[in-house]
Amino acid sequence: GLKALNRHSDIHEIKIFKKVGDSVLVPPSGFESIGWIVTHGQSHYQAQQNLEEIVEGISITVTPYEPISSIGQTKRKNPFSAASVIREHILRSSKIERLRYLPTKPLPKLKVGVLCNIYGGDSEVENDLTKVGNSIKKTLEGRGHKVTFFDMNEDPLPIIKLMRADVDIVFNVCERINDSSYLEPHGASLLDILQIPYTGSNPQTLALCIDKIRVKKLLDYHSIPTPKWDYAFSTEDEIDSSLRYPLMVKPASTDNSIGITNDSVVTTPEQLRQQIERCLKLAPAALIEEYIEGDEYDVTIIGNDDEAIVLPLSRSTFDDLPKNIWHIYPYDAKWHENSVYDLIKVERPALVPAKLAKIISEIALDTYNILDCHDYGRVEIRVDKEGNPFVLELNPNPSIDENDCVPASAELIGQNYGDFLEEVISYAIQRYRNSPPYAHLQASF
Repeated sequence: GLKALNRHSDIHEIKIFKKVGDSVLVPPSGFESIGWIVTHGQSHYQAQQNLEEIVEGISITVTPYEPISSIGQTKRKNPFSAASVIREHILRSSKIERLRYLPTKPLPKLKVGVLCNIYGGDSEVENDLTKVGNSIKKTLEGRGHKVTFFDMNEDPLPIIKLMRADVDIVFNVCERINDSSYLEPHGASLLDILQIPYTGSNPQTLALCIDKIRVKKLLDYHSIPTPKWDYAFSTEDEIDSSLRYPLMVKPASTDNSIGITNDSVVTTPEQLRQQIERCLKLAPAALIEEYIEGDEYDVTIIGNDDEAIVLPLSRSTFDDLPKNIWHIYPYDAKWHENSVYDLIKVERPALVPAKLAKIISEIALDTYNILDCHDYGRVEIRVDKEGNPFVLELNPNPSIDENDCVPASAELIGQNYGDFLEEVISYAIQRYRNSPPYAHLQASF
């Protein structure tokens, strides 16, 4: 609401000392203020009334520092360095005897399973899922590891094969079971039941992040900035009237941008109802968010707890898109070549001010830990024109094919694709060491 104040005739003086990303010290650390506003009027009472009216139109959000939070605790030497977190060590890895004495630096030659999806069709998404497993197998074999495929599209499912497999660890990139993304968490659950260590997040986190509504509730609870939102289970549901158009409307539980088109951004109540109806054909609920106009950042994080690091940021800018195209990543942008969305520019690493990079990194780290992500993940953040960051979502097991965003960010700190895969395996092994059984299932939220 600060921009509107410049046109207010009752303001005598306004001073704002803080910008997005600055700290505000409170007792006992300090007595800082964010700024001041002085109003005038024909009487003391009128000046006071003017001030109260003006203050009501201003919204300032301060994220509180907590001992378990990474806000204010990162160190970033330059745009190419990783951001490390100084925080109390939290032990929540699983005790797996075969991994207890296994070195990780350097990583020995292992017997690695790859739990994945192999398709034979022409679908863009299916081809991508097939490529990921093949890329991992080819690269790890090239480094001397013995690799075995476990295809979750087999009929029957490869449960017996997994039970009898002699593997040290499984690289879990399964995204479908019975051709449904809703069952993705059960791939990790199966590995837990069979007591087979694996990379990536636990079934609780995978299931949580499918449900975008639950994620939004957790982000709000932990004071993580996210676009104002509501949801609908039918076209008759009342939508929060305080939400400001334009609004982004998307299925509340699909992945890979399924169901997202240029029509997903709406500007009228009629368009809103129409888009909710379309979304309900793909998912049980529709998520409605205020549309954030600005650049989009992909924040790749690898590691766990106090060893988690943020890789160099990736930024997408949309300024070259035609005027009738909203600045979003719909299905066509991700899966169709030679489309108008080829005009989206991706800058990696993102050349942004250090303060902005720092606050984006810190917010992403807190999101990663709040949702109990393991080994690697990607947080999507929008930054509006005034520099305010908003978390859109977390992808706990993002696509890691050779040219995808996550390995590309790792390359900026000197890790080639093979280095990145082995680093993820190393983090998983460390997570399983010297801890009670199934500790990795104990979510932090």
